[in-house]
Amino acid sequence: MIKKTLDADSRAPSTARVKEELAKMLNSIETMTLSSEDADKVRQLTKSNSGWDKTKRAGMSAVPPGDATQRVERLIANLREIGLFVVEEGELEGFVRQVGGHGRVWVSAVHEQGLHANKSLTKPRAFMQAVVASL
Repeated sequence: MIKKTLDADSRAPSTARVKEELAKMLNSIETMTLSSEDADKVRQLTKSNSGWDKTKRAGMSAVPPGDATQRVERLIANLREIGLFVVEEGELEGFVRQVGGHGRVWVSAVHEQGLHANKSLTKPRAFMQAVVASL
């Protein structure tokens, strides 16, 4: 039921936008073959964003208010009871949104900027304290 509610907000890219952006991209490429970076750009351009994808990136803020939020909160509480902790900010990167990137790039940037030691970032600390307390 939750997934169905989230996916009701799915958005596929318009054909006109894909054509326009793809033409711009292909016109700017000067090599005979697509680089892996260019291929990734094409994939991103044609990717449909489901409500689930949006929620994965944005967390609870992307869940519609009302019944859907109540259901997700119950699910998160039930998962926590069995030792599974959900990052309510979405992906881990949601804890520090002022840093761009993803995965290793994001982690490296957070550490390089000293944000891992920033006492004002209370949400990631509270999350980890809850995880440790459950052990």
